[in-house]
Amino acid sequence: MALRDDAENSLRQRFPFLFGDARPWDLAELKIRRDDLLTNAAARAEPVLRADTLKYQSTLLSFSLLLASISLFKLDKLKIAESTVVVDRHLLIVYTIFTLVIAIAFVIKALADYKRSSLINLKGEYANAEMRRFVETAVKRRKIQLFFWAQVVDGLTQAQLVFTLAFSKLTNAPAPDSVLLMDGLVIIDISATRGVPEFATEVASLDGFLSTLKSELEADKKAFQVEADAILQEYEIESSKLGKPARWAESFERLELARRKSLEPWIAARDNLIGKFATFSFEDQQELPIVQAANDVWTKTSSIRSIYGLTDVLAPLALSGLAAGYVWWHQLRQ
Repeated sequence: MALRDDAENSLRQRFPFLFGDARPWDLAELKIRRDDLLTNAAARAEPVLRADTLKYQSTLLSFSLLLASISLFKLDKLKIAESTVVVDRHLLIVYTIFTLVIAIAFVIKALADYKRSSLINLKGEYANAEMRRFVETAVKRRKIQLFFWAQVVDGLTQAQLVFTLAFSKLTNAPAPDSVLLMDGLVIIDISATRGVPEFATEVASLDGFLSTLKSELEADKKAFQVEADAILQEYEIESSKLGKPARWAESFERLELARRKSLEPWIAARDNLIGKFATFSFEDQQELPIVQAANDVWTKTSSIRSIYGLTDVLAPLALSGLAAGYVWWHQLRQ
């Protein structure tokens, strides 16, 4: 069966992603990948430091506060266990060294925790990369269909133009400009895509379909043109006999009949499908915002990890450094 015999359905079946008859991705797989990414994002957002490292953090904070309190409150004695110890430079040196040792141990433990966490997050990075690849592949498949759909629509528009040109000659009206409705709608390097195994079969199939459609369309345009030329020639002969332009209503009806016979299936299919394409485009890819939201969650967990690094690691170290610095600045001033 020729394409023109059921032009609208033939076109719609070749471009299912553009009219909602199919999706360029498997929805169930999309949801699985999304949920996997969110699970990994939740794990990535958990605190990095383990319980034993937090003990070092707590000890470091305690010694830092004690060091700062000695100078801040001008303490001259400390009670350690059951003994009272006089605060002098030797005691401060011991406390400072001990604080430094704890800080070093804390840094080592924190680094180990972050490295362990990074290894665990490799799974999440892989899930994120796979999600992006999955979505990019789906978008590319839709763009391929959109590229060929643009070629089809522009070809069908030229069929309409053949009739419009004949009508303009009949009425002696200015010839219409050639307008490509879908020109520049989608940018894709289709030549490079042909060499990608993942898309090669689909591109080759659409290439063949487009070639068949153009061949049939060209034959129908020529058939119409033959009838239109004969109608216009008869109209010119009649006008010549009258010495003025003849009434063109009858000639127009004949042109319209010729259009319906040769071009109507193509033009009707184009008009109907453009309307459906425009309607579906507003609803298309409704799952992608959900995917994007999951990807945003994964991206934002990076800032959460940075906050953990600031509050759990850098802040205690900064406090211990300030405490030791304040103590010895105060000592040197005395």
